[in-house]
Amino acid sequence: DRDINCLNHAREYINALKNDEELPKIIEKRQKQKQIVHDNQHLGKLVEQLVWESLENEGFTVKREPIGSDFEIEHDSVENEKEMGIKLERENQSWLVEVKATRSQEVRMTATQARKAVEQRNRFLLCVVPVGDSTPELDTVRDNMRFVKNIGDRVDQLCDNLDGLEELRDDITADESSGVQLEVLSGTARIRVRSSVWEKDGFLLEDLLKTLPSV
Repeated sequence: DRDINCLNHAREYINALKNDEELPKIIEKRQKQKQIVHDNQHLGKLVEQLVWESLENEGFTVKREPIGSDFEIEHDSVENEKEMGIKLERENQSWLVEVKATRSQEVRMTATQARKAVEQRNRFLLCVVPVGDSTPELDTVRDNMRFVKNIGDRVDQLCDNLDGLEELRDDITADESSGVQLEVLSGTARIRVRSSVWEKDGFLLEDLLKTLPSV
């Protein structure tokens, strides 16, 4: 039955191609969009792995955290070998890290990530990795990554607005000088973080230990 249905759909598709000149353009656009999504996912995974490796090279143990952040990292020590999600830990303190790779002047956080940043504001780090057109490499990722430690404070008000998004959709605004704005596309909310945030307030991997927020 499934094969017969597939054949019927194929016949309908061929007939539609004959009768609708716009359909091939629509399909081509859809395929390009899918390829862009695939390429972005591949880039994100590659950069995440390079960030992971960079952190391990600095003496951190990196592990997966399932909800709202990419990493849980703990500082490597004899006393600290317990299993954790993806978290940064030192002297019984821990921090969550969300990694974002970008080829533009902004990154986007999902509502879940933003709420996690607010909920865990004293231990949540946004790690932004600007990348060029070439394939990212370990050294360039390490040198270009920037950590932002106060992202929860920046998106706090926008997260409050998310709770009444439908009613507030036309009224939601944010001061652009804050570097964050609420964006709603196709019913999905994202928080845009502009490059001024990590370029002005972000710190390098080599400064991570001495700049970590106190929990």
